[in-house]
This record gives sequence, structure tokens and C-alpha cells, in this order.
Amino acid sequence: MKILAIHSNKVFFKDGVPNFYGWLCGQRGRTEEFVDLNEKYKVAKERGPLLLKGTYELAVGGLAKDELLDYANQYNEEYFNGAVKDELERLGGEYKIMIFTSLPKELYEHLREENLVAGVFGAEGYWGEGDKIEGMAEIKLKNTAAVKEKMEQIGLGESFTLTPNRYGLLESLIDEMIEANIKEEDVVLLGKETTAIPMREVSAKQIENFGDL
Repeated sequence: MKILAIHSNKVFFKDGVPNFYGWLCGQRGRTEEFVDLNEKYKVAKERGPLLLKGTYELAVGGLAKDELLDYANQYNEEYFNGAVKDELERLGGEYKIMIFTSLPKELYEHLREENLVAGVFGAEGYWGEGDKIEGMAEIKLKNTAAVKEKMEQIGLGESFTLTPNRYGLLESLIDEMIEANIKEEDVVLLGKETTAIPMREVSAKQIENFGDL
């Protein structure tokens, strides 16, 4: 078995698509707050500390799950690149396809429901009073001790986190590799942006587009 780990949101959407968090803040009248936080995030993305939790909670905080799904569907109807489904079907026979994203996982759940991807690992909320999203949930690992050990081996032990940022998503990938006994030589990473860099430590090949396979 081989894994295709997709850590690139841009391959799923049309050119010029607005950032989902920014778009959602616009829909909810929170643009000014988002612009301020996003400027800080652009710097943090390169240098740290990462500000994903604050961005997620600004954009989706206070929404019911159905409301978030409705917004995700609306965004996909306008911006999703339908040709991607053909690529996922083409590669599905050779790879176990998994999506790793700092965006809400609801944005890609339709692909999992259509059996075009094996799993979606992204930002998730936890619900409080009135079934409204209160904040961002922590990652749940099946093999925490083994994942921590691997993070140490690749020199990222101090970056271990239960937040679904670039390091948390790397841990989710390692967790899946442990579960299925997948070696690094059988992992292809689709994504070369800054946030995808940690996944290079456990993938034998890195590509930018589906056409590179």
C-alpha cells in the first residue's frame, strides 16, 4: 500500500480563490478582525508561533455544525475545481489518498463521503452550549507514544503538539503510517508550501500537482 498525503489546499480550488477563513469571516461580518489576525499569521507561518487556533475560532466560533457544513457547501459550489475528482479516481487504485489541512475538515468531507479519499485530517471544533462551536479540538492519536518517538527521531520532538497545525498534521500522518505499517518510501507528499515542509521528513517523494504522478 502507498499513501498520497495531500497537504495543499490550492490543488482543490479554482485560481484566485479567496482564503476560506477570510471568506467565512466576510460572510459573518468579521473581516476587519480577520485581516488583522491574518497579517500576524503570515509572519507566524514562517517564524512561529503558529496562530491557527485563533484564526479557526474567529472564523467558525459560535456556528452550529450544520451551519458550518452549509458554509462549506456554499464555498465548494462556487470555488471547487470539479476536475480534481477525476484525478482522485485515477490515483485511487494505486494510493490510499489522505487530505491534511489547516482548514476545517468539513470543507473536504464530501470527498470522503464519495469514497474519493480515505480520510480527511483538519481543524475540528468542539461544541458547547446550544451545540455551537466553542473552540478548536485537539488531535486524537491512536499511537501517541510511538508518534512522539518518531518525532524525536526526525528532530522535531520539541514541536510535538495536539493542535492540527503543520506539526500536528505531520503527527496524524505518522499515526496512520504506524497503523497501516507504511514505510517512508511508500509515502508521496503533494504540497510544497511552507506548512507542508515537516511532512518531507516522512515522505520519499514530494510533488506539487496531481499531474506529477
